[in-house]
This record gives sequence, C-alpha cells and structure tokens, in this order.
Amino acid sequence: MRYRASGPPRASVLHERPVPADRAAALTKRQRVDHSRAPFRLKVWSDRRVPGGGALQVPSRERISPGVRLVRELLCRASPDVGPDEGRRACRRRQTMREVRFGIVLGLVAALGLASGASAQAPTHAGMAMPEPMEEPIPDAGVPLATESRGAQPLAFRLERGVKVFELTARPVKWLILPAWRDLPDVRVTAWTYNGQVPGPLIRVTEGDRVRIVLRNELPAGTSIHWHGMRVPNAMDGVAEPPITQKPVMPGETFTYEFTVRDPGTFFYHSHVETDRQISAGLAGPLVVDPKRPGRKPDVDYVAMLQEWRVDPRSGKTWPAMPTMSEPNFFTVNGKAFPATDTLTVRKGQRVRIRFIGANQFAHPMHLHGFPFKIVATDGFPVPKAAQLTKDTINVAPGERYDVEFVAETPGTWIVHCHILHHVTNEDREPGGLIFAVKVVE
Repeated sequence: MRYRASGPPRASVLHERPVPADRAAALTKRQRVDHSRAPFRLKVWSDRRVPGGGALQVPSRERISPGVRLVRELLCRASPDVGPDEGRRACRRRQTMREVRFGIVLGLVAALGLASGASAQAPTHAGMAMPEPMEEPIPDAGVPLATESRGAQPLAFRLERGVKVFELTARPVKWLILPAWRDLPDVRVTAWTYNGQVPGPLIRVTEGDRVRIVLRNELPAGTSIHWHGMRVPNAMDGVAEPPITQKPVMPGETFTYEFTVRDPGTFFYHSHVETDRQISAGLAGPLVVDPKRPGRKPDVDYVAMLQEWRVDPRSGKTWPAMPTMSEPNFFTVNGKAFPATDTLTVRKGQRVRIRFIGANQFAHPMHLHGFPFKIVATDGFPVPKAAQLTKDTINVAPGERYDVEFVAETPGTWIVHCHILHHVTNEDREPGGLIFAVKVVE
C-alpha cells in the first residue's frame, strides 16, 4: 500500500495490485470474486470535506468521519476463469477489510492535519446509522417470534438402555436481546437457534456417560454440530464444511450423534457449516461435563456465553457479526444485553464459579469488580492448585473457555464486564452489552 499527499486542501490514498492486461476481466463493485485466488486492482476516490476544511480522496459516496467504516466505489479485476459467485464471501470480506484500513489511514491523516493543515476531530457517533455490511443479512421472511425468553436453559433427556438421549432442533426465530431501553425499541435479532434459544440449551452430563444427540434441521440451509473441545469418534466430530467427517444435514433431515463422554470440563457445541455466518447467527450452546468423582463443588455455578450481533435495532435486519467487515453493535451474555442480563444473587462467604465461553469471533477481556478470582480450569482442563493464577481480568478469545472461582466476601452489587469498552454499549449507548452483576447479600 502507498499513501500520496497532494498538499492542502486535498489528500489521496491509492492501493493497487496490477493485473496483466491480457488476463483482466472487469467486475462491478457489487459483483463477487475470490480475491484469494485472483489478482485484483483497487482504486479509491472521492472529494468529501473533512472537519477544519479541505478534502480527502476516499472510496466513498457517503459521509466520512476519521476512523469510521467507509462505503466505497471500487474496481475489481480478476482472471476470467473465476466465476462471479465463486468465493463470494471471501471477496466481500477482503474488500471491506481494505475499506477499514483506508478509514484508519484517512482518520490519521485528518487527525494530524495533513489534509487541511489543521487538526480534525471525530464527531460524536452515538446514534449515527452504520452503513450496511456487504455480507448478506440473515433471511427473515416468515421467521416467527421466539417462544422462549431465556437462553442456555438446561436440556432434559430421556434414558434409553443406559444412553442419555437429547434432542436439538435447529430453527430460526426472532430473538429479543434487549427490551425497549432509552430511545431504542425492543431489539430483536433474526437468530438461528437450537430449540429456539440463544444461546442453545445447556447440555449437562457426567464423565463416562453414553450420550445420543438427535439433530433435526428446520433451517433454510444445511448445518451440523461440532462438539468443541471434546474427544469424540472422528465420525461424530461434525465437520461438514469441508465435508471431512460428514455431509451437511440438509433442511428437513435428521442426524444422530452418539459417543461416550470422556473428559469433565466446560465445552460448547456449534455448527460446522458456513461457520462465520451460522455461529454468528446464534448456532452455539454450552456443554458442561461434571466429573465422575467430584471434589469440592462451588456454591454457585454460572455459565456465561459471550456473543456479538450486528442488527438494525429498528428494523431487526440482522447480519453475522465479523471483525472489520460487519462490526457488531450489540453484545450479549447468554443471549441478553445489559441491562437485560442476569444478576447473580449469592450469600456472603459463598464460593462462586463462572464458566466463560467465547462463542463467536471477538475476544473479551472479562473483568470482575470487588474480588480477585483464581483460574481453576482452561478449555475444560483443570489447573493444578500450584499453577492457578490470581487475577481480576481474563481475556476470553474466540473458542476459549475459562472457569474462574472467587469467594463473595464483601456485600454489595458488583459487576462483571468486558474491558473492551465498546463491548459494553448498545448501539453506541453506554452502559450496555457485556455486563452482568453479582449481588452479595448477608
């Protein structure tokens, strides 16, 4: 990438990779091409004014603020043998990633006064409409309102000849993540769910159990279930894209998973088809395996599954939340954004365990007020006492699980929250998102 300043009042940015003329085939800005396989050429231009005077040449016809996502005009060139539908998501993501990089560069240019010789200030953006992502929204035609009100509820099983049998149905619903709050209406996302819950129901079993999980697919697309972190037979691993251990379970079909649970700990289950869309749309749920010979049990045991959403709060139009290309504007713990999240009420002196699960695509440094905690397990594996770190913040990366424990020694209402502070907002309104409370009573 190279940056070129033409002097006040105008600056420009050019990013291009040349394409052999005899192989070039022009594509319009919304056509799709796999940039991971084909060369491309990208030029950007505009003449929008910036605060303090002057202008920037940027890839947009929209209002531009320093550091804010840009919506662009572009020219893609690719080899003619790449079809317009091939790798469609890869193209959209790479294009938008470049937009964000341009936005950062242009924001720095404006902030340093290179465009106009004066400092630029980013405007307050709370409540401003975000441009729609290039990624296709989750289909919402005919999707019913959810009949469940809370996610991660314990899933009942039936016993058949010593096997615990669970049933999961993948289906779309309109899920309420935040009741009307401040100037926002009821915020509902179009979610793809297990059993109509976000997150999916809590499957809780014991080490050594033989389990059978029957998946029914009522989605408009193929899906599967992967048992994240669990040791299962290869044929039960759920990897249907690519189709390594099974083919996708298509709409209307049923697939049965069966295995013996080998390890205790905190795990989760999720789709393994078109994972960037399906998991981000809600197809994930917690799975806890209790040890066959339990040691000291905590007085309070709470699962906290962390997820992100990109939704128009007024229309309910929902996109999969993804880094750089479809940034989230809502964040949930067990399917709810603060102030709709849970409050844990515990008695002074009780031992509390929180099982953090990073379900989607963003990291969350979760911070506890009022008490230090010990990390007693990571990714389902217990941490020996001599190795247990004492902390008050733990960074939960996508796919990670951390079990932390603390003693509620001081009465009062204490909060647990993500310390990436945008993640404690609802549509840029604070406080919201990834916050829940621990209320300690005498």
